Amino acid sequence: MTDPEGIVSTLTASFTTYIGYCFGLMLLKYKKHLDTLIKYWLLVALLCVIAIYPCSLIMPPNKKMYTLTFLFCVLSTSATFLTLLLIIIDYVPKAVGSRSKAVHYITRPFTWLGMNPLAIFIMLQLLFDILNNWITVGDSTPYMVFYKAAF
Repeated sequence: MTDPEGIVSTLTASFTTYIGYCFGLMLLKYKKHLDTLIKYWLLVALLCVIAIYPCSLIMPPNKKMYTLTFLFCVLSTSATFLTLLLIIIDYVPKAVGSRSKAVHYITRPFTWLGMNPLAIFIMLQLLFDILNNWITVGDSTPYMVFYKAAF
């Protein structure tokens, strides 16, 4: 079976992976200087937002083809969300220190999620399987009831 989008979607998907790798390198380089890291990540997000409009004039955002416009939308959203999580999980607890246990309790689920992605993936798959195949409500499953109600 061939890829209908061809080289365009392959290149943009590769570029997304490379930018994620660069974010990881920046995290390793500036892990002691979180304020600098936050500034750089927000700068990357801003540059991606600025690049969206000119790209949309040439090629509209299309997820199926993974166009350049969609790439910049994904990168700007991801960079902003990563920065927000970095502030919530790492920056605020260090700024507040041990004075506030509330910050520790709020950020604990994020820390657990970051340390156990495979376990979470397996739990979500099992939950989907249970809700979609094992439990029936009348003629449908809880998953189908939720899907029809939400979408």
